Amino acid sequence: MSACALLLCGVAQAGTLSGAQVPAVAGSQVAVEFTLSADSSERVTGIQFDLRFDSRALTITKIDTGPAALAAGKILSSNALEPGRYRVLVAGLNQSQIESGVVVVAEVEVAADAGGTLPLEIAALVLSDPKGRSIAAGSKDAALLLGNPAKAAETPRVRGCGCSSGGSDPGQASSGAGLLLAALAVAGAWRERRR
Repeated sequence: MSACALLLCGVAQAGTLSGAQVPAVAGSQVAVEFTLSADSSERVTGIQFDLRFDSRALTITKIDTGPAALAAGKILSSNALEPGRYRVLVAGLNQSQIESGVVVVAEVEVAADAGGTLPLEIAALVLSDPKGRSIAAGSKDAALLLGNPAKAAETPRVRGCGCSSGGSDPGQASSGAGLLLAALAVAGAWRERRR
């Protein structure tokens, strides 16, 4: 392993965003939770990521703020960028830390002819601190497991080392993500000072 890889990936991650592995049936609708596991040494105050999936097999019908994000006074904004790709932002005009727990819940409709394991990949993950700086992050993809309970025991794809680019997939991080989260942090700091 190269020294560069050791330096980039040897850094402890401040947080991991993990998608649930959910048993499902073709033609049904299921809720998929995304959970933040945050290191107490870093204060995670904002989250942005892209959710990628096979749009022929899955349809996102709704994306909601999870209880851990709500408890921190955060709101969720999501937008379909293209078929099979949503951008999700969890932030607020405050500097409140998001504690470990469910931060996002996606309602997913499974096509009637779908089968196998259907991944919901977390890409371009950015976690931010109260000053809007990107902090090291990792991710574990979600998946819908159709018709094969043995698949539930398989380990999901894990990515990390967002320490160099601010994203969980090097080269995939949105260049505007850090700027947006920084703007929210500045607005939150300004709001806190006015109180």
